Amino acid sequence: MNYRFSIPTTVECGTGISGRAGEFLRARGASRVFVVTDAGIRNAGLLEPVLHSLEEHGLKYDIFDETEPNPSAESVMTGLERLKQKPHDHILALGGGSSIDTAKGIGIMATNKGHILDYEGVNRIPHPGLPVVAIPTTAGTGSEVTASESI
Repeated sequence: MNYRFSIPTTVECGTGISGRAGEFLRARGASRVFVVTDAGIRNAGLLEPVLHSLEEHGLKYDIFDETEPNPSAESVMTGLERLKQKPHDHILALGGGSSIDTAKGIGIMATNKGHILDYEGVNRIPHPGLPVVAIPTTAGTGSEVTASESI
């Protein structure tokens, strides 16, 4: 069963939908994507169809697969340093809540100064972060549709 849900975050669901990541990102105007995931997702082979789709749609990408469970602020800052190595215009999170939250933190820090902990709390982020597209691989965290979602 396929469906679309919008709150304003758009949620697309369906069999094989992650293999359309390049299509969705290209439609959003992406050209270079920073992929945030973890080693388990990569080792399970879940990353390959996503990367293939990015390649099919002519998107360049770099991968940060060092997401840790219950990510620390330092993990976000490490990801930010990787992101800064090349100009990226979108972030793609693939995984559970930890990957998605890490991606959102990196996105926030890509356009704001200081340390991620400077923005702890509600309504403390002065500039919108880089756009984040999330592909959740687990159900129940809701990280892809929280108020701090970058999409």
